[in-house]
Amino acid sequence: MFKKVLASSSILFFALFLVSTSVFAATPSGDLTKNQQEALQIINKANAEIDAKIATAISEADALQATYQAEIKELQLSETGTTLVTMMEERKAEYTKVLNEIITNLYNETLEISNVAIEKAAKLGVTAECTWVLVKLADQTVWIDPIVVSM
Repeated sequence: MFKKVLASSSILFFALFLVSTSVFAATPSGDLTKNQQEALQIINKANAEIDAKIATAISEADALQATYQAEIKELQLSETGTTLVTMMEERKAEYTKVLNEIITNLYNETLEISNVAIEKAAKLGVTAECTWVLVKLADQTVWIDPIVVSM
C-alpha cells in the first residue's frame, strides 16, 4: 500500500514540477513593455520562418539522398567495371554538389532572417542572439541559427 501511495505521489509531483517550470519560465505578457512584446513577435515570426526553411531543406535533402541511393543501386545492377566506377563517381559528385547547395542556401537564408530579426529587436531595446542547433540534412549535419532572447 505504501509503495502505491509513494509511486502515485511521485508521479503527481513530477507532473506538477513539469507544469510549474514551464509556467515560471514563461514571462507574462502583462509584464512586458510594448516594445518588448513587439520584439518577441518579430523573433517568434523569424524563428517560425527558420523552422519552415529547415523542414523544407530536410525534405529536399532526404528526397535527394533517396534518389541518389536508388540510382546507385540501379547502376550496380546494370553496369560493371570501370563504367560502373565512373558513373558512380559522377553521380556522387552531382549528389554532393546539389546537397551542398541546399545546405548553403539554408545556412545563408536563415542567418539573414536571424540577423534582420536581431537588428529589429535591438532597435526595440531587446537583446537577442543566435543559438546554433544541429540539423541533419541527408548524410550531412550542419549548424543552423534560431534566435533566443535575453531579457
